[in-house]
Amino acid sequence: MNLRRSLKNIIDLVLSLSDKGIIIKGLLDGVDTSTINERLFLNLMASLAEYERELIRERTNAGLQSARARGRAGGRPRGYSKETISKLIIM
Repeated sequence: MNLRRSLKNIIDLVLSLSDKGIIIKGLLDGVDTSTINERLFLNLMASLAEYERELIRERTNAGLQSARARGRAGGRPRGYSKETISKLIIM
């Protein structure tokens, strides 16, 4: 199961599992949804993760717009021109 989803999906998943009596306990990170405090902590961490993703998206878009304003185009290089290819074949 892929848990890299939106915040709403994670919260819905945790709530639906909790309604069925299923407790989530993380082995490495100490997450435990058996108490209200831990569910609050999980929600806060999920919110912070979503906030961080949005910040990264905004900064990336701002950087791309800045590069375009300076005349730089992103993406993969186009490769050799036909002229260059013909010169390479002759050599």
